[in-house]
Amino acid sequence: MRRLATFPLVLLTLVLLTLAATSADGQSFPIVRIPRAAVESALGGRGDRRVERVRATPAAKTADRQEVSTGTEPLVVRPGEVLVKRADDTHPTLDSASAIHHFDLSARALAPTTTGALARISIAILAQRGLRYDSKTGQFAGLIDVGLDDSLSTVSRKLATPVRIYLDSDADKTAPKELSIDHTKWPYASVLLQTAANTDSVTLRIVSDLDQRPTTFRIAVTREGVAVNASPPSIYALGLERTKLGLHVPEAYRHRVKAVSIRTLRGSADATSHKVDATGMAEVSLRSGGIGVDTVIVEADLLRPTMATVSYNFPLGFLIAVLLGGLVGGALRPLEEGNTKLKHLRNRIGVGALSGLVVTVAWAVGINILQIAPDVAFGLGASFVVAALGAHYGLPRGLPWQPQPKAQTTQERAVPARPTTGERQVPVEVAKVPADAKAPTATSAIPTRDLRTK
Repeated sequence: MRRLATFPLVLLTLVLLTLAATSADGQSFPIVRIPRAAVESALGGRGDRRVERVRATPAAKTADRQEVSTGTEPLVVRPGEVLVKRADDTHPTLDSASAIHHFDLSARALAPTTTGALARISIAILAQRGLRYDSKTGQFAGLIDVGLDDSLSTVSRKLATPVRIYLDSDADKTAPKELSIDHTKWPYASVLLQTAANTDSVTLRIVSDLDQRPTTFRIAVTREGVAVNASPPSIYALGLERTKLGLHVPEAYRHRVKAVSIRTLRGSADATSHKVDATGMAEVSLRSGGIGVDTVIVEADLLRPTMATVSYNFPLGFLIAVLLGGLVGGALRPLEEGNTKLKHLRNRIGVGALSGLVVTVAWAVGINILQIAPDVAFGLGASFVVAALGAHYGLPRGLPWQPQPKAQTTQERAVPARPTTGERQVPVEVAKVPADAKAPTATSAIPTRDLRTK
């Protein structure tokens, strides 16, 4: 295309019009004679592949191809024929010089028009939008525009010989699969691609009269993703804090997407699968992991995976608040007891600081040692208060959730326990008290009997 711009277009047109003559067999289209130099210039100069004369056969899908012999005489192009020069490969090229960017297939051809002029054509593919989700059908669909680009003219011209193009793809539907284009430029022919597969692209294969070798295109499937919003996006690491992940499913997918799945690289979500409501919303609680940046991956049917990041920071502020609360709570206890000796005060503060740290970390991860439920969100102020209370009251001697022994009733206390097998039973004699005996006073003593065996 670029080389042809240097060729004298006006001179080429005059030569073609002068050499044009009416077909001897009564065809309504003229026979065109083209100088060999003009052919080589128009089709990209000399290369490894020679120019071919291609004649389409209506009864067969494969066109007849014949190499043009070498020589100096002009080439004759009869009705139903085109001159084609194929490239060494089938890679399409992007034409960004046109008003609408498109891809040109590698084969170039000189095709006569109905007026006896020549058109330098190549197959153009326009697939800017790709495949998008259609909520009515529940599938991904898109239109691929196929036409013939003409670098010798800016207007559409009718060709003497239509160009047949065959299409196939791995999509569920390709329609139509065969095109016959008899004009250049616009309008392009549209091909529908439709697929229900949850994939990122579909493969489109094209062969034509110009080149029987298949040219492969990867047509993108545009899939939207779940919107993810972390609030807050940065929390303390080591499991000390949680963040809320707000998930939002695009409106077009809500009738198909009922749940989303969550995967993380560092932290831990409260569940791996979450149902979405009628508005496409869901909320996930995420607990922090090790120090660093965590990647959260949200997936759903028909949607592309969405990734979001949450930062897990070293809990410096948390440690300062907890240590200060532990020092304050540990110092209050000896001051209340009135024991302000330096050694005792120092011991109480040290023990209190450690107790406050244990109690606050346990509260942060969900273990309530003090059996209190502060109705506040996790923060530095709440951490200070919980640490001060833990330091002041200390750690419980027993586990607070350990079951207590069941209290005995009066009847159970009256029945003596039976000895186990092999255990010697020691007789016990209880002193009988007369009915008219007076109750012992504070200064009197109840007579007892020595129960020890002699």
